[in-house]
Amino acid sequence: MFVWSPGKVKVSPSKFEVAGADRVRREWFCYGRSKIPQNLYFEEFVNTNDGIVATTSADWFKPEFKTNSRKPAVEIL
Repeated sequence: MFVWSPGKVKVSPSKFEVAGADRVRREWFCYGRSKIPQNLYFEEFVNTNDGIVATTSADWFKPEFKTNSRKPAVEIL
């Protein structure tokens, strides 16, 4: 995961949280496939003046991203 211009970070034994960020990108290789560039996928969230713009390179599904700028940019429980 990549985070650009992170805001306040909170760390506890059960939670890692980044309050806000300009941009967050999560990358992964498709399970069971070779780790080559063609099998590397991403989800990206960019904080703009018009709200959070979400995109993905995953070609096997089209998620409906529900973004909310009042929630943390990153939260891992």
